[in-house]
Amino acid sequence: MFKYIFSNKKVLTRNTGTYPITLSEIKEKSFYFLDNPSDTSQDSYINNVLIPNTIKDWERSTKYLLLDQEIEAFIPNIQFINTSNLEMIVNNINVRSVEEIKYYPEDWDEIASKSILSTDNYLVTSEIKNSSKKIRLKKDKGSLVLFPITNNFEVRYKGGFEANDFNSLDETIKQALCVQVATQIDVKQGYCEDYYRDVIESAYAEYEIQQDYVCVI
Repeated sequence: MFKYIFSNKKVLTRNTGTYPITLSEIKEKSFYFLDNPSDTSQDSYINNVLIPNTIKDWERSTKYLLLDQEIEAFIPNIQFINTSNLEMIVNNINVRSVEEIKYYPEDWDEIASKSILSTDNYLVTSEIKNSSKKIRLKKDKGSLVLFPITNNFEVRYKGGFEANDFNSLDETIKQALCVQVATQIDVKQGYCEDYYRDVIESAYAEYEIQQDYVCVI
């Protein structure tokens, strides 16, 4: 089976109102703040820089979405979709729903908006641990021939924790994020950088998206 990946992505919306870790939780893990519990001089920097950047790093590295967001993604140069031997891979995990698939058909007049592919024409597989959703056209719906233009075939999906409700977030992830921020603080203050290394690396490895072998186009 040929596999293609929605490799070009654009974030349409991303809820940055709250994050899955808090300042107080980070300070509990930081050796510097254990020795200096009354220091508040870095609070703003931690809240506004370190926490957001750490969440971005997690999502970028593992492809596991945390913040509630909507993404538009494209298979750059695909022109023919055959139902019998093609699988299209969503390049994120913790994706809640595939909202819409759009494309320019072979006879596109270069003016009209993209056509919306009916949900009757395709199926979306479920995520299994760190194996992402796959999209396949149904076998009885024939094939699609697309207009030859970059980023023609696109999918729009929602991912992360809805409304940033992190109550069901795995504690392994939460602890790894907390100690990742704490380590950045501690290293800056001259403390050892290796104490939490295994915790961080283990969580990233456990939740990183499973990379399928795909066609590069």
